[in-house]
Amino acid sequence: MISLKTLLKTPRFSDLHLLTNPKMLNDQIMESVEITETPDVEKYIPKNVLILSTGMVFKDNQQGFIPFIDSLIRAEAIGLGIKVGRFLNQIDEEVIAYANKVNFPLLVIPDHFPLGSLLHQIMNLILETEREEIDFALDIQKRFSDLLVQDASNSLLVGDLSRMIKTPIILLDPFHQIISHSQHFKNHKDKAEYYVDSVFEERKKTQRNHGSFLVTEPDGSKTHLSLVKIQVHTYFPHYLIIVDPEQVPFPTSVFAIEQAALVFQFNLYKNQKVDESLYANEAHFFNDLIDSQVNNTLDSTNWFKVSRNYGYIQTDYYRVVHIHSKDMLDEKNNAYTLKANEKLFLSYRWLRKNLQHYFENAIVVWRAEDREIVLILQEEDTDLSEKLLEIAQKIDDLINNQLTFSVGYPVSKWDQIEQSYTQAKLAHNERQNKENAEPVIFYRDKGADQLFNDLDHNEIVYFCKSVLKELAYPEEDSLIDLRITLDTYLKNQSEITQTANDLFIHRNTVKYRINRCEEILGVKVDAPDDSLNIRLALQLSKDN
Repeated sequence: MISLKTLLKTPRFSDLHLLTNPKMLNDQIMESVEITETPDVEKYIPKNVLILSTGMVFKDNQQGFIPFIDSLIRAEAIGLGIKVGRFLNQIDEEVIAYANKVNFPLLVIPDHFPLGSLLHQIMNLILETEREEIDFALDIQKRFSDLLVQDASNSLLVGDLSRMIKTPIILLDPFHQIISHSQHFKNHKDKAEYYVDSVFEERKKTQRNHGSFLVTEPDGSKTHLSLVKIQVHTYFPHYLIIVDPEQVPFPTSVFAIEQAALVFQFNLYKNQKVDESLYANEAHFFNDLIDSQVNNTLDSTNWFKVSRNYGYIQTDYYRVVHIHSKDMLDEKNNAYTLKANEKLFLSYRWLRKNLQHYFENAIVVWRAEDREIVLILQEEDTDLSEKLLEIAQKIDDLINNQLTFSVGYPVSKWDQIEQSYTQAKLAHNERQNKENAEPVIFYRDKGADQLFNDLDHNEIVYFCKSVLKELAYPEEDSLIDLRITLDTYLKNQSEITQTANDLFIHRNTVKYRINRCEEILGVKVDAPDDSLNIRLALQLSKDN
């Protein structure tokens, strides 16, 4: 395909003269040419068309060109060529000034150019260009397909495409991180990173997901960058950045670049599927571990020989963190959307690549069937919560995915990892019953009250109220003080002095409050059976 700017540089059309500012010419593709002598064509012409005219209808009133130009702009025409010498000797300066004001190209066609012949020549050029571009695009596809069959790396594909189109290119992952770039950036990686940051900043300003963007260099000059989507994932594509696409030599075209992007798509998809087979093996080993199958078949020595292939090390510290996302927690009836699942999987991919920056010797496992990420820490970290929150913020900034972290207790032996995982999963399950749970929660051993996990909420409330009466869910300050005193008293094994010290009150106040509690409850709080029920009710009513 050809642009108006390219047309005017073609020798056979050197007699065509541009009346308006050359700076308004861009690389917008000219798709067709039409001749008209009537101004009412707005609704009857295609987009990206060059209009040719003798201007006959405006010979006595060139001011009529102004609304005609407005109508062509609305129709998304690419420009207007006016033949002079027959009906018009020249174009009025007011018309030219208006065209400059509205950024619409005006051309003068000399008298010796018959409009019919000019239309025919331009259309031949457009069609000839399209044929050459299609041939070139198919050549790119064949060459790249051969490389694909030969299992070429992304770096090789990037280098080959860059040489073919003679301009720098950069390949990005869905997080806008550089996968590979052409040799132009070999000693200037910061330059590549600058282009990446700049083009996505411009994308944010313009509200366009892809296409051409003009970015400002550090020295103030302007560079044209083209952002091409590579759709490996449905919602979060990879990208190609092509630097100075207007410098790409003929007959390279948008179609040719799209063919190259298609080959990148196949290669990236193939690589991802290869990686997923590795993820599945790691998940299978972890599944065996938490199902105790490995524990029963291997001793410690043999286990470490096998497990080191999956990143496990011999240590006295293992801790499991269950990772999920708020999007999936919000889905009802486990009907996870494709987008939510894609976000979680990409979060895993990012963690796998960047985890070493946060935790040494940590392992991350993708459990596809359960749609969850499992993080296994193999070294104690006093900044665990802060680092998890930092990871959460990074992922949220990149793909708008709010991760949740549920942390089990640390264990000292490899065959106890299953316990830490179970605790992390219980903490995660408890999170689902809370509307505004924190991003990072730690498993808390509930002791005997965990036996009540499967009971209906209303049954638990009934039990607490029947045992504690007004002390079950008090709102008055006096009743709240009584409940706190009773709870502290029982935890201190009915020691009045210790209870007084803990609450900073007098011993007589403790005695008075305990007597008052017994009046309300109707039982002796030290009686073994009653004491057990009271302790359970106090604990259960805290969480219900």
